[in-house]
Amino acid sequence: MYLVIFQTIASTMNNYQALFTTKLSQAKAKDGICRVQNWWSADVQGHSADAGDTFRVRFGKTWADIRITEEGPQRLVWTFTDCYLNLLKDPQEWKNTRVIWELIPAGDGTELTMTHEGLTPALECFEDCRQGWDFFVLSSLRQYLETGKGLPAAGIHARVNLNGELIKGTLYYKQDPAPTLQAGDILIDVKTNAVEEVTGAFAVLDYRPENFDPQLFQGDNYMVISAGEADLGQLQRYFAVNPHA
Repeated sequence: MYLVIFQTIASTMNNYQALFTTKLSQAKAKDGICRVQNWWSADVQGHSADAGDTFRVRFGKTWADIRITEEGPQRLVWTFTDCYLNLLKDPQEWKNTRVIWELIPAGDGTELTMTHEGLTPALECFEDCRQGWDFFVLSSLRQYLETGKGLPAAGIHARVNLNGELIKGTLYYKQDPAPTLQAGDILIDVKTNAVEEVTGAFAVLDYRPENFDPQLFQGDNYMVISAGEADLGQLQRYFAVNPHA
């Protein structure tokens, strides 16, 4: 098993940056980065390995088009040529920003630095996007390089601030194929949101396979909270919705 031996998060000129060191060689680490569908988005179209390649990642209604504008043994640059970040006031906040991957020899392994140039605190999505990259780079990519199994997502990581307690879940677009759910999961028909925080609901329901149909939700998105992560009645009271909605 490969071991990641160091990780940290930093800021360079206010751009988001993440860093960790892996026992993998530069070539193997870069190959892992390029296998985007194994650690970032479960929905990837196009090619993501060589200079000039273009690919699209999707998370429900959110999507981004990326071109590889630089590629070499120690450096890989992704340029966001277009995007639609549907939860934001400006859905093109990432357009013309760049993700720069730098791979530097470190002993028998590689020091990997990822900088999202243009993702700064001035952007509406900075805090949510920072948390997203923390997960996908420092958890999912790291795990993929270490074990061969990452944590790519089909939906968007979301949360409810329940009187100071953060309840985490996943946001899905109702027109997409439904995820696999289990008894005890909680469904929130999302009415309003502040980026990735759900602030209003049409309904809060327990999952029942016999009557689960996302097309019946009033909102475009719904949030899934895994069984055991929250109390159904408490969420219904918080959002002031009819339990039988």
